Amino acid sequence: MLNYLNQVFRDVRNHNADENVEYAAKKSNVVPVVEQFKTFSVYEDNNDTQVAPPGKSMASLVDKENQYVVKFDAGQKEFVDCDLDSTPMSVTDVQSPMSVDRSILGVIQSSNSSVQSTETGATPSGRVKELPPRNDRQRFLEVVQYQMDILKYFRESEKKHRPKPFYMRRQKDISHNMRSILIDWLVEVSEEYKLDTETLYLSVFYLDRFLSQMAVVRSKLQLVGTAAMYIAAKYEEIYPPEVGEFVFLTDDSYTKAQVLRMEQVILKILSFDLCTPTAYVFINTYAVLCDMPEKLKFMTLYISELSLMEGETYLQYLPSLMSSASVALARHILGMEMWTSQLEEITTYKLEDLKTVILHLCHTHKTAKELNTQAMREKYNRDTYKKVAMIESVEMNKDDFDQLCEAYNNKQKEERQQPDINTKSNVNLFYKF
Repeated sequence: MLNYLNQVFRDVRNHNADENVEYAAKKSNVVPVVEQFKTFSVYEDNNDTQVAPPGKSMASLVDKENQYVVKFDAGQKEFVDCDLDSTPMSVTDVQSPMSVDRSILGVIQSSNSSVQSTETGATPSGRVKELPPRNDRQRFLEVVQYQMDILKYFRESEKKHRPKPFYMRRQKDISHNMRSILIDWLVEVSEEYKLDTETLYLSVFYLDRFLSQMAVVRSKLQLVGTAAMYIAAKYEEIYPPEVGEFVFLTDDSYTKAQVLRMEQVILKILSFDLCTPTAYVFINTYAVLCDMPEKLKFMTLYISELSLMEGETYLQYLPSLMSSASVALARHILGMEMWTSQLEEITTYKLEDLKTVILHLCHTHKTAKELNTQAMREKYNRDTYKKVAMIESVEMNKDDFDQLCEAYNNKQKEERQQPDINTKSNVNLFYKF
């Protein structure tokens, strides 16, 4: 599959010269073409997140976006100084702005080995006391008194640095279909190197933020995606793959110097603001707070990752809304009650707030097996993920959802009418790891 996707990208890059000439003519209304800066141009964007609140219409946002398109086409823009085909240094001397000083890794590993017996609970007699596995995130969420504050902070942070939901309208040479093919390839790359799922989410987030501000030619789209994953891997992974590994996976379509130069460009455009709560972060947090079964968690992750492929539909929604809708649909598919008062308290979303997104996700889940991009299904068709990709989809329309919502609301009314025996919150604020 990797070879097939590389061939697709190669065919795109090898489109005939006449098309290049025609495309350059189309771009002339944006900025005069400078020979060494043909790769992409810059948008001047505002700080409006353009995310519609649950239940609100996107019509005003669409009008605003269309007005900006007219302004963008009429104005003169400047190109960013980023010649990706040359570098003032040799390939081996090119420095990454997010370099990992591997000279100290040996010192770190040796110091870690010296305290390994203490961390694993080793006794003087040599017997090892088994301790539950812990990582920084698990320890962080164990701080009970801060858990809801953490979620509140996530909900505030997710509104910052959002990709523009309609940025593809201003891209002259790429489309949502090309974006889907690229993300499918990134899924295979992340699986090939066993990268964390959060790395994939961050890669897509950096890609969309970059494309929201830069007009990219199709021949460089895979390079942008490669550099975005390279940045995400160094941000998220303990041992990220070397840049040469990413070059190899592109079938040597790009050089190390080009990947590193593109990394510099992306980081500059993103202003080095790389921290954001993705839908994956929200789902993991909900899983901890609700003691979510593994099968339900994997089903939720599968549905959420399918939404990454459809930017045209889902970019307008916040990660917290996407994660909540994914949880609700996953519960319904597995025969569970779609929503609970506990989830409502944790997520702050009522079931009716999720209606539009759930109906979209239901259609996406149903049509997933018909897509040409199948890396996501292959990933979740493994025993590691309980083969949740093989679970049949459910039929749901607006009337079906309204009935479910009415039944849920009636149940909530009955619970409120009952005597309040326990005034404590139903949220499970402590999860033992």
